[in-house]
Amino acid sequence: MARTRAAAPSIPSLHTIFCSVYNCLLAAQWYLRSRSGSRHIVTVAVCPLHGITAIYQPRTGTIIVLDFVVTLIPRSTLALMLTTLGYCVRCHRPNNNGRCSYLMCKDCCSQVAFYCRLLTHRQHFHTRFGGELMATPETSLADVQYDDHFKIVISCQHLWRSSPVRDFGSSNYLSSCVYPGPMQGHRIPFRAISPLTRCNLAIDGIASERIVDNDADEEQTAAVRAGYVEFRVAPQTPPRMRWSVWTELDELGRHTELTPVERDPHHDWPGLGDIEAHVLVYRLGEAEPQKHIIRLPRRRLIVDECTFFLSDLSAAHRAELGLVNVPDCHLLEDPSQPLNSHAYDRGRDCDAVYFTLSVPAV
Repeated sequence: MARTRAAAPSIPSLHTIFCSVYNCLLAAQWYLRSRSGSRHIVTVAVCPLHGITAIYQPRTGTIIVLDFVVTLIPRSTLALMLTTLGYCVRCHRPNNNGRCSYLMCKDCCSQVAFYCRLLTHRQHFHTRFGGELMATPETSLADVQYDDHFKIVISCQHLWRSSPVRDFGSSNYLSSCVYPGPMQGHRIPFRAISPLTRCNLAIDGIASERIVDNDADEEQTAAVRAGYVEFRVAPQTPPRMRWSVWTELDELGRHTELTPVERDPHHDWPGLGDIEAHVLVYRLGEAEPQKHIIRLPRRRLIVDECTFFLSDLSAAHRAELGLVNVPDCHLLEDPSQPLNSHAYDRGRDCDAVYFTLSVPAV
């Protein structure tokens, strides 16, 4: 078996950078490399998983980011790639032309469709694909410098449901957290998010199980799972988290100006419209109750605190419920007392209540 040459020391004068493969997040150090049998010297950044992922441009102080490198490099060829430029950085076959702008073979260079200084590579692209080549993907060294810390951008959308005094709406907050590496997978402990960041996101004081991960595959997936939160990565952007929280009434004032009704929700207010009421009517001698849905006047913003009386039933309601000839005293011992109603779960977009009426034999 052929022996591979040991890799030369890295270049201390250049700052280590993040691997250009967008979801890698490993550190890539700089090395001076030459093509076998050539005097052409290139400064390249090498990721321990993906091999060469960036090329330094000494004349401009910029780097060419090879973020199109997507396959893991075979470790058996890594040492060779660290000592010579004979291997294509994309397909890892030993057919790279060292003068290629991206250190790739002719086929790979034409497939990524970036402008290459080699005429033969440009001609190969036009022959196979036609069209225009894209500009060289350059960036500054500072933009991708690796400092042993990861900046994660976090956004949180606080939503509130519609009500008789407010339309559906939301308020968005943006902050970031810095987490010391190395990263173990695409997640960090929830406790690593500082109190200041939580305050900036308006989630301080909110139970963690209420926070929803908007990037999860399934809707309404909890953001905090087993004490950790996951982040996502995308090309040319920092790692991110996107959350949402449904706002309770007592939290609404943190995000928007309250109406008088919202400031005093435990009080009866006129002009709140009506509310859907599900009524079960039990009749003596019948095995199953009759279910009806009617609308009754609403007195309070909080559904659980809404009160209803027999006097709220109109003639049309009584006819629908079959109560036209039933005296109120047969339905309630004290007809002036409120009905025993409860909130009926119809989801966030529909307030509703339910109550039962027992009709004795007359």
